[in-house]
Amino acid sequence: MFTLDQKAAMVAALNSAVSSRNNLWTPANLAATGTDGGTYPECAPKADFHSTADFTCSGSSVVFNDDSWGATVTNRTWSFPNGTPSTATTSTVTVTYTTPGWQSATLTVSNASGTDTKTVTKSVYVSPLGASQYTGSYSEDFESKTKIDTSWFINNLPVDINNTSAWQLTNSASYSGTNCMKLNGFFVQSPSYPLSSNAGDIDEMVTPSVDLTGVSPLYFSFRYSYASQGFKVADITESLTIYSSTNCGKSWIAFKTITGAELANAGTYGTQYTPSTGLWKSMNVTLSPSLAKSGVRFKFVYKAGPYSNNLYIDDVNIGPNTISVVGVNEVQATLNSLNVFPNPASDVATIAYHLGSKQNVDLAVYDMLGNKVMVIANQLQNEGDYTYKVSKLDFAKGMYFIRLNVNDKETTVKKFVLLD
Repeated sequence: MFTLDQKAAMVAALNSAVSSRNNLWTPANLAATGTDGGTYPECAPKADFHSTADFTCSGSSVVFNDDSWGATVTNRTWSFPNGTPSTATTSTVTVTYTTPGWQSATLTVSNASGTDTKTVTKSVYVSPLGASQYTGSYSEDFESKTKIDTSWFINNLPVDINNTSAWQLTNSASYSGTNCMKLNGFFVQSPSYPLSSNAGDIDEMVTPSVDLTGVSPLYFSFRYSYASQGFKVADITESLTIYSSTNCGKSWIAFKTITGAELANAGTYGTQYTPSTGLWKSMNVTLSPSLAKSGVRFKFVYKAGPYSNNLYIDDVNIGPNTISVVGVNEVQATLNSLNVFPNPASDVATIAYHLGSKQNVDLAVYDMLGNKVMVIANQLQNEGDYTYKVSKLDFAKGMYFIRLNVNDKETTVKKFVLLD
């Protein structure tokens, strides 16, 4: 099947010292890697575990599961300071805590080949049942680092040495003041590994506990700014979901999910996204009266997609009042959801945008001389997502501008190129 020269090239490669190729097939290496058909002792296991909850109430229980890997575990020892039981040897353990604060957990596993230990110093946070850090309402502008470090919780999932994206305080952008919270979700896919992605990465941010007893009406409000790397609406699969908990964070209920064009209010950015003052959107969510009780926590959960970018949160407000959605910033945020894809286009392109409220819309295409060559929409439109198609059947190849004018006072323009 091979020529003599091909055979000679392969033999030369196997005898080459480049990348230690001449070591791969030696008897010593085959024996060391267990690929020579012999019988070898089992490796030592690697300790790993997870718990069924990151938060719980005092007096409640949390289940720990042994996830050790690499080899069969023959001996196992758990250690739970302040927990009951404080030690265990089974693969699954139910532990009850009564001491408030962060609790540590340690797992040591072994077999005849060796021992390994894993300790998580902040394994479970225990809160007194019904206890609250704030009463009646809570507002956060993220201007105090000390307050964020002591009252908010950041959970970066999965816990991986290579997982660098996480919620963090930043002064690179803000809606008010100088700081906000940033999720550094931007990443660059490797051309060598087309499936490489942080898609599915989950990052959580948990608020302090609030006593909302008797509060009515009840709202959860915040401002956000986000741009996706996806050029198609269908590619914007990342999401931001808001949860509530009334049992100290042991279990959570989702009440709002933002995704697609609604999440990507700033449209598409192929590089690291940082919002300007005008690229923020307000979100006011009416909460269920069932949350009008003490010890309520809320959680932001961002789930990355294959085209994720950076997400920013500011001005969180929990209580009887909403935050303002009036002004140029809000209108501009709506306008900057304008997207044109693919761009350049050789046949058909899609124009997409999101309206945050009912508004008069003037959407048109202009040539390089400023002449209006096509009117796409000129009407009163309700809140929602809108898409239109343009193609080479509509006008000749060249460079054009798509202009979206809302309420005759705010305009967003996108450059668009139509090829042969």
